[in-house]
Amino acid sequence: MTIHVTSARGPYQVLIEPGALTKLPSLLRARGLDGRRLVVSTPPVWRRHGRRLLNVAGRGARPALIPDGERGKTLRMTSLVVYGIAARIIVQVEEEGELDAHTRA
Repeated sequence: MTIHVTSARGPYQVLIEPGALTKLPSLLRARGLDGRRLVVSTPPVWRRHGRRLLNVAGRGARPALIPDGERGKTLRMTSLVVYGIAARIIVQVEEEGELDAHTRA
């Protein structure tokens, strides 16, 4: 089942069905989102679904775990996640010895 949502930030779709996580990598690729992925989750969700979420994120990925509930929905937490993304890109650039296409200025 696909639910079409309209919000102030624009429309989006929510896919609800058994096994939806296994389809997510191909759905992302079909929309041109074939790069690295970061899974942002909370500890309770990660404990229950982490193994399956790693299949979406890809080999060697680690989650960005944020506090559950409203405590995780802060500018400070968003800043920490963005900092973590930047740090991972820098480490990859250093390991590969060259810039990835999406990090070039």
